Amino acid sequence: MKRQNKAYTQLNAKSSKITKEDRNIVLSSVKIDGLTLKYASIELKSDREIVSAAVTQNGLAIQYACYELRLDSNIKDIAVKQNSKALKLVPDKLKNEREVLLANVKQKAWALKCASIELRGDKEVVLAAVQQKGLTLEYASEELRGDGEVVLAAVQQNCKSLEFASYKLRNDKEFITLALQLDANALEYASEELRGDREIVLADVQENYESLKFATKELKDDKEFILAVVKQNGWILQHVSKRLKGDKEVVLAAVQQYGGALKFAEDYFRGNREVVLAAVQGDGLLLKLILYSLRCDKEVVLAAVQQNGLSLQYASKESISLALQISPLNLVYPSKYACELGRDKEVVLAAVQQNGLALQYAAEKLRGNKEVVLDAVQQDGLALQYASDDLRGNKEVVLAAVQQDGEALKYASNELKKDKLFLIECYKINKHTIKFSDFINKFNQLENGKCDEIFVEENSDILDLVENKEQLCKYLVENNKYDIIHDNEDISNNIRDKYKIVIFSLNHIEPITDDNIVTEEKTEEEIKKEYENRYIGFQVIFIL
Repeated sequence: MKRQNKAYTQLNAKSSKITKEDRNIVLSSVKIDGLTLKYASIELKSDREIVSAAVTQNGLAIQYACYELRLDSNIKDIAVKQNSKALKLVPDKLKNEREVLLANVKQKAWALKCASIELRGDKEVVLAAVQQKGLTLEYASEELRGDGEVVLAAVQQNCKSLEFASYKLRNDKEFITLALQLDANALEYASEELRGDREIVLADVQENYESLKFATKELKDDKEFILAVVKQNGWILQHVSKRLKGDKEVVLAAVQQYGGALKFAEDYFRGNREVVLAAVQGDGLLLKLILYSLRCDKEVVLAAVQQNGLSLQYASKESISLALQISPLNLVYPSKYACELGRDKEVVLAAVQQNGLALQYAAEKLRGNKEVVLDAVQQDGLALQYASDDLRGNKEVVLAAVQQDGEALKYASNELKKDKLFLIECYKINKHTIKFSDFINKFNQLENGKCDEIFVEENSDILDLVENKEQLCKYLVENNKYDIIHDNEDISNNIRDKYKIVIFSLNHIEPITDDNIVTEEKTEEEIKKEYENRYIGFQVIFIL
């Protein structure tokens, strides 16, 4: 920036004649700001190197070059490439050079704006421009704005360019049909006559329902036509006339296709049972928009929760204030309709079966009902967080929740989260529980032979539950934690054949001599007990 300011002090309107004639100063100046060419001497404005440097920095500097250099095609090309607006500053002789303009519009379509009237009527030049920027159709000749090929090329690049097409084309049904195939939004720029054409509009809204907003008022108020289109897409109801938004037949057809169309109908339909029932069957959450008295209608609420269980929240007492905020229509003695379908077991069961998290909107009594909670956690394990304290401590319920989503273990009772055998059971039915329990995470490490020494010593009572026992034993032996006994005479043949290895703590007391302590007839439990008696204080673990 400091360098640029220096250039201005070197060459500006107040510069001396000597400065303006100093080639080095002028060349240095135009390289920083091409427009300072304006203050150079006449002789230096004819200097090709200086002018070239000026238009390279700012194409508009071409206006200050001598006439001969402004006619120079190379100088002109450099200027126009830097700034397409430079084309309007070159002499008319160059503006009429077709090949020059054609090359320019292929790079910068807006150069067409600066072209001569003659070249704006050149089809090849205009086609090259509109294919780059459709909106440059505005600068084409009147004849070419009525040329179907040129206009379609422009519409394909930008449908808004149809606005600049001739009225004849915008009123040509065959042409508009082709344009709509390129871009459904082109209907906005068709003639009023065609925007009221049933065939044209019907075909277009099938591709883009938003296109109906461009149809004529008369067509948007044509019940027969609107009935046909809302049956295909209920969303379209938002663009029909106010009269038809209040027509029950039209509204019912719309909400049957798309429940959310209720939002676009006249408000009084939110209290119409038939319309509301059709709407919530398509989108249960619309229950929040309807008249409060209908939220106490069991059939309506059942339909809503079967579609979306979370709509149960709008069938509770707590939803009264929300109902009043949504629509003044709910000011119909809301306390009179202060029903509590969140207490109805049938309704709540339907809700949690569709979305387990709907349990949070059930009455407290039902959140303590085992049947309801089991259905909820089987649908979404995280629903366990909304169950009663007793059921969050129920093994059957928690296991069902964990099986569906391992994260549900976070919501189990503290007692269960301390139960090692229960945690291992959770781990075995859902390995994702390792993320939510330190104990399970370390047990998982045991399963994979990555043992925590302290954990092993503190939890020797559960080592026989490890599935990958060979890996565990390998680790224990390699770390001198346990001995492996293969050929101990005290181990009976049936035990030796059934189990691969037997491990004991190395720090055991020497066994009591008794040749008859182990016999073929003794059970596994009896053998374990006898070994534990002999190896005082240490557990015997038989590894499968």
